[in-house]
Amino acid sequence: MKNSIARFNDKDYYFSISLLNSSGNFLMLNRNALVSLKISDSIFSLFNNGSMIILNTFNAYDQFAAATMPFTFIGDGRDIVSIRIMPSITGNDSDFTDPTITMDNMLYFDFVVTECQDITHDSKLCKKLILTEFDAYILNEKQCAVFSALLLPKGTNILALNNKDRQVQTGTLLQAIIKAAMPLAKFDSKNFDLGAEKIFFASQDHLTCMDAINYILNYQVGTKNHDFCILYAGRYDKIFRLEPISQIFTNHQQSVTECLTWDIGISKNKDAVNNNAVTWNHSPMWFGENSTIQKSHIIDTSANINIDFYNSQSICTISKPNNSLIVDNETANINTMYKLYEKYFVEPFKSIHSKPISNVVINTTKQSNSSITLIDCAEPRDLGKCIASNALLSLIFLNACYQFTLRGMTHRQTLTFTDIIKIGSNVPGSDFDKKHCGRHLITHVEHIFEGDAYYNQIETIKTYKLG
Repeated sequence: MKNSIARFNDKDYYFSISLLNSSGNFLMLNRNALVSLKISDSIFSLFNNGSMIILNTFNAYDQFAAATMPFTFIGDGRDIVSIRIMPSITGNDSDFTDPTITMDNMLYFDFVVTECQDITHDSKLCKKLILTEFDAYILNEKQCAVFSALLLPKGTNILALNNKDRQVQTGTLLQAIIKAAMPLAKFDSKNFDLGAEKIFFASQDHLTCMDAINYILNYQVGTKNHDFCILYAGRYDKIFRLEPISQIFTNHQQSVTECLTWDIGISKNKDAVNNNAVTWNHSPMWFGENSTIQKSHIIDTSANINIDFYNSQSICTISKPNNSLIVDNETANINTMYKLYEKYFVEPFKSIHSKPISNVVINTTKQSNSSITLIDCAEPRDLGKCIASNALLSLIFLNACYQFTLRGMTHRQTLTFTDIIKIGSNVPGSDFDKKHCGRHLITHVEHIFEGDAYYNQIETIKTYKLG
């Protein structure tokens, strides 16, 4: 890999992008042929997606005009883009083979080209490729043929059972569906919550494996706390995990990856000097200029989320990942939700702050005597644990959303935490610190390569403030 070096932001990266397809075409993409590359990672998407623009001088990819360009796009999901990009740590080939380095630092993806567009970029002929991860494409193409009754213990007389007795845990179903499409798939047994709910499931005609996964996730709640669960696959090891969101917050100390510095005021010293008016035990992991926030934007998401009370004991909220409006008078009792929110998403940060308190404020001025249980729910489901789970998740996203632009770092990914401190001499005081500085959950990451530049755009939320 020593010969596959590219420079971005004046830093050396191991760089390998190859094109291959089922017709036997193969091409290692030259660094100079890459115009731009964008890879997007969201906590609400099981897999990553992206886009890539490459030079297509003389329509070489279409006309098969040169022996040095032995590749023709054939479409129909049969073209693969294999991407391996990571910083040069030691300058030796061992960087690329040491799993302790590659696990955290490599952009390691196999994408399927779902769309190929001919465009002009800076007066040059180019191709724009729309990319989705290979495993996502397989799950979207494979028809689901999984039945919960067939997952019961061997020897069970399923003909003598009613549908209720044919139920299995949602996590068991998810594993079976993924295995049916991807026989070599691996699961993290310690971090794959099989769920508190059991359901009867019988696959329907034209239902893809991805459709089935999304349907079952509507019913998946954590075994211990009955909260929303996130299904994802490791970026490098490709091992599937299904974690309750409360567990992710409980284990925040193990997944904090960086300390970002927010230069709010006028700073002469660019070192990571903690000028926060409120001190706290933040991570020491700071990577100099790479960890300095270049641009920032704060969005008050509560303005975009409809939340109202139909009576003093019920909550109506939007489930962001499911686009559903939920009201429940018992399990989503607002007082209960507040207590659970504090327990799962505020109290874990007592290990780094002395007095974290809830950051969520709900306007209770609008009230109605109506008693509504469910409105326009995306999928039919039983009220109870699932409703409470989604209501609790929605409370998380009532917090402000932060958007940061940073110099590119390949280790950044969702479901990890980053610490935010401020630097600079003329900076806001303690009120700013209490609301904005602290430990943030990363909910969205974009890796963007344009020309010789590499940068990240990330979105975060912070579920608490300092008392």
